[in-house]
Amino acid sequence: MIAGASFNTTKSAYTYGAVVAGGGGDPTDFKCGSNDQLRCINLAGIYGTVNGGWGNRAGNYGAIGGGRKNTTEWSSATVGGGEHNAALQFHSTVGGGKDNIASAQDATVGGGYSNSALQNSSTVSGGTGNAASNISAVVGGGQHNTASGRNSTISGGLSNVASGRNSTVPGGVQNVAGGTSSFAAGHYAKIRDAAQVGGDDTDGDQGTFVWSDYDGGGFTSTGPNQFLIRATGGMGVGTNAPTAQLHVSADGADPLKITNDGSTQLLLHDNGQITIGVTNPQDGDLVQIDAPASTDAFRVRVGGQTKLRVRSDGGVSIGSNPDVSQIPDDGLRVFGDVDILGTLSKGAGSFKIDHPLDPENKYLYHSFVESPDMMNIYNGNLVTDGQGEAWVTLPDWFEALNRDFRYQLTVMGSFAQAMIAEKIRDNRFQIKTNLPNTEVSWQVTGIRHDRFAQQHRIPVEQDKPEGEKGRYLHTSAWQVSGTAEADRN
Repeated sequence: MIAGASFNTTKSAYTYGAVVAGGGGDPTDFKCGSNDQLRCINLAGIYGTVNGGWGNRAGNYGAIGGGRKNTTEWSSATVGGGEHNAALQFHSTVGGGKDNIASAQDATVGGGYSNSALQNSSTVSGGTGNAASNISAVVGGGQHNTASGRNSTISGGLSNVASGRNSTVPGGVQNVAGGTSSFAAGHYAKIRDAAQVGGDDTDGDQGTFVWSDYDGGGFTSTGPNQFLIRATGGMGVGTNAPTAQLHVSADGADPLKITNDGSTQLLLHDNGQITIGVTNPQDGDLVQIDAPASTDAFRVRVGGQTKLRVRSDGGVSIGSNPDVSQIPDDGLRVFGDVDILGTLSKGAGSFKIDHPLDPENKYLYHSFVESPDMMNIYNGNLVTDGQGEAWVTLPDWFEALNRDFRYQLTVMGSFAQAMIAEKIRDNRFQIKTNLPNTEVSWQVTGIRHDRFAQQHRIPVEQDKPEGEKGRYLHTSAWQVSGTAEADRN
């Protein structure tokens, strides 16, 4: 059946079931061009249908709804309308728009301008200059997007590429999802493809997620199965106003939990407590770490060297420590100087050095000299003059630091007598001997009375608090059960 302009036709006199419902033009019209009636007439093949418009070509079993200069080929191809659209394979469809092409079986272009669905079951819904160039690839819209990976998807945006199998770009600008099952979004997010990874790789950075913000240049993956986010304005979880690169607002719930093989490794509690290797902290503990035996519970490294180490046996080392075996159980080993601003209490004390006579094989120890007072000791040697007199000048801070002075004098080299002729005043004192030119060794002690000492006197005796009564600091010294040891947990 042919209707419309007189020049509308079927492919041949033997074409059956073809329908041209109307439309068509006059070949003499200037739009058609002289002596070229095929530019304006509508034409239908076997069981093909052209509902109107002009210059449309419906192949066998194909259908064109209208418009102009649209084309279908092969069976069941459809062009809804528009201009210069082409559905060129079985069951391919172009809904409308201009200069669109669906060139593979079951391919679809919904509309828009200059879009291409080039492989079986590929789809471009609309937009401009988009291409779905692999099997079941989809572009939802936008401009100049290319879904070239099998089953890949681009929802929209500008100049995005989904080249990995099953890859996704939801939108944005110039994002590339090159790895298998990868996801790239935002602005210049890049996931490497197999060629960029190199070697024998065929999947690129597979399984990788990259989100890139608007600031800065490209943000590119460096390996498979990564989850990468660049958000210079901050990433908020439970908040829309982050004040840090990662801001978690839990509102009554535990904000972070990390498990391994079903066991909790790290837990940030809603009350501010932190536990590592344990779920329930001791009451009042802000941070609690439980570690397996013979491992480090906590370690800090600086410049490739361990500076702080806490062992699961209670041993702690501070400073560069290459020898773990020298860290005492339930003890502290410090490599470097120690500056304590408060008061130090201990069971005993000594120095420990390499033995001066056998440094490779022995240590040498000396105990501290201690007293119930905060006592300082000063000493020296002198020789009295021809009148048997000598002055000892002390530092200018001496009397500001000390009080309650005590003296000792020892004559050396002769049976002479020595005495303190003038006690300490203005940071000096005088020694006198009954013989001239006598060598004397002197010692002076003083009790600290600077401001810190006055405010922090060391108590000589003190009752134990109620919670420590019946317990011992050193159970082995008293040969009592370890259960009586003062609680240090």
